[in-house]
Amino acid sequence: MVGFLNRALHSDADTTFVESFSLLLRKHSKPKSIRECKQIHAKLLISEAISEIYVANTVLSFYSKYGDFYNARLMFDQMSHKNVVTWTSMISALVHHGFYLKALNLFKEMLESGARPNQFTFSVVVRACIGTASLDLGLQVHGLIIRLGLETDEFAGSSLVDMYFKIGGSLEDACCVFSRLFRRDSVIWNVMISGFSQIGDVSEVFRLLSEMWVLDGLKPNDFTLTSLLKCCCLLGEVQQIHGLALKLGTEVDVVVGSALVDAYGKFGNMEWGRKVLNSMEWKDSFVWSSIISGYARNGSGDEAVCLFRDMCRQGMKPDQHALSSTLKACAEIEDLETGVQVHSQTIKNGYHSDCFVASALITLYSDCNEICEAHKLFRRIDDKDIVAWNSMILGYAQMEEESSYHCIKIFRELCQTPALKPDGATIIAILKSCQNQAGLITGIQIHTMIMKSSLSCETLICNAVINMYSKCGDVDDAYKAFIDIVHRDAISWSSIIGSYQQNGFELEALSLCKEMLADGVYVTSFSLPLCIAACSELAAIDVGKQFHSSVIKLGFDGDVYVGSSIIDMYAKCGFMEESRKPSMNKKTQIKQRSMH
Repeated sequence: MVGFLNRALHSDADTTFVESFSLLLRKHSKPKSIRECKQIHAKLLISEAISEIYVANTVLSFYSKYGDFYNARLMFDQMSHKNVVTWTSMISALVHHGFYLKALNLFKEMLESGARPNQFTFSVVVRACIGTASLDLGLQVHGLIIRLGLETDEFAGSSLVDMYFKIGGSLEDACCVFSRLFRRDSVIWNVMISGFSQIGDVSEVFRLLSEMWVLDGLKPNDFTLTSLLKCCCLLGEVQQIHGLALKLGTEVDVVVGSALVDAYGKFGNMEWGRKVLNSMEWKDSFVWSSIISGYARNGSGDEAVCLFRDMCRQGMKPDQHALSSTLKACAEIEDLETGVQVHSQTIKNGYHSDCFVASALITLYSDCNEICEAHKLFRRIDDKDIVAWNSMILGYAQMEEESSYHCIKIFRELCQTPALKPDGATIIAILKSCQNQAGLITGIQIHTMIMKSSLSCETLICNAVINMYSKCGDVDDAYKAFIDIVHRDAISWSSIIGSYQQNGFELEALSLCKEMLADGVYVTSFSLPLCIAACSELAAIDVGKQFHSSVIKLGFDGDVYVGSSIIDMYAKCGFMEESRKPSMNKKTQIKQRSMH
């Protein structure tokens, strides 16, 4: 580019230098390195062409692109005349590289200088407010946008809508800004759809999609489809969006394809996830990571490992996500040999220090009974995040001997670590190590700590407390913990019913089953067998029939465990003919035949 610049500087053509420079940029793009950028700057200084504000702004953008803020700021300060483009370019560069506070301070300087910001300036400044997570600053900027009459502009407006979704504030404010925009392009529609997707409002997301397409005539693009997939609560919704992607011809696109694979994995439908993968002409590391993670999450560790090998054979370098998912798959199937090979690859690819990969390695060695190796890896992590601590605590919790002692030792070390504090996963792991008489005292101490913290409101934590007392044989304290739960879910009920059953209190278990039915709790494939088993033990056939009715209504009659428990109940209660009636799957039918 320097050679072309020389010709532009010495051209005898009947054009201004600015016109020549502009033509040069259109033809030859930008400098390829910071060194070339400095060479261009030097030549422009010598020729005094840098005094042209368009030229100066362009060179400023070159420095910003390469993150050379020293020279960018030096040049900015030396410019005798700055227009709105100059200020916006400098602020934008700071925001792009994550210097949000510096960007906001520079915006303040801009206002003090008397320069008037435009819609592009505000678009960048609002992004800086999002980066600092400061709603107060964002509201002040919004006020200024209104005063300057720019609230109806699509650039300023879309950034404001994004701000209200990302850092709090009222959803009404976001919708109000959106409704006032003169022109709504696909960008602002996608911001709205993404915002409601993030808060899980599925009905509003699909309503916005319909309006975008029908009212404004804008077809969903890749970003729209991925936002829709993120908020899906049902497999049917994923399939609808998949159908829409096929209609729009975007299924094989790497972005939408990855999101579809991930969504199918979330709902356990790996058959369709695999079909999407196979339909894609080109697959990046994220697509491979999504399919490997999907199989690993859904209990198909062997298939996940095979896919990882396919990925490597195709010359694709696995990233930290693919590596951590494969390591988790190896841990699930206890394939230490393959896990060690993947470990070697993490070192080769330079990901062994990555916290996600390191945590997966700790899980691998712990699950394969190599707790000492797991501990060594844990100690080698320089900057441990909470996931690494939790992986190590859970690893010790799985040990049969002295698990409580080792867990508490690591837990105390975590509590003394600056800038980190235990989360819900930490507490659940600790409680798991206390599920025996030897760990009961520690479990009581942890329960006391929970009751003094905000974790006492978390149902998942309270369910773990019930399980801990249950495994220790302390049914009374398990029931007290159950009573203290503000929002009981199906797992809470299953845990306390299971607690009474495991400890020989069938009558109390049945009473709780009746109470659960009366409360209208949504029963699951896990809670139903427990309730039906309680009916079996006490020959409570009438209550058992109510549960059988729930099984049919909820569509659990094809579940092997639920089906087997119903057959057992009718058989134990002396209703042999009834035990032959339920229409179950093949595995249940085998169980059925074995009883007659």
